[in-house]
Amino acid sequence: QDSSFLNKCNFIQKSYIIRAMKMFLLQKRLMEEKERKENENEASDELAWKYIGKAIHVMKSFSDKNNVVFVMVPLTFGDELQEIKLQTIAKEEYIPFVSTESITYQNTTLFLEHDGHLSPEGAKAVAELVVGYLNDNLEKN
Repeated sequence: QDSSFLNKCNFIQKSYIIRAMKMFLLQKRLMEEKERKENENEASDELAWKYIGKAIHVMKSFSDKNNVVFVMVPLTFGDELQEIKLQTIAKEEYIPFVSTESITYQNTTLFLEHDGHLSPEGAKAVAELVVGYLNDNLEKN
């Protein structure tokens, strides 16, 4: 009876170890999958920013060839990362940049309700930023 009891205890002990190992391996696999997806998202974002940079370069080249000043006025709606990345591209391409960081979704009067597009007040706020930039830079020329 003692050996039978010990065998049962051994079996139970082994089954808990196996379960724990399976749980550990499952958790490890889930963490690896999450990391893989995060890496894919980063790679996808990097590719998207390369595309955006090339598109801006093409617009700048077209403007230069046609003797038109290209000014970047991005609507990032308070997304600091987008604002910084676009400012970097603008600097690299020697493109004048008008920051719209004051136009954020937190100011609900600037957007149409349930829509996300600029309201008349939002359009006016963006226009004022552009006019301010033009006034500052026209006086210098």
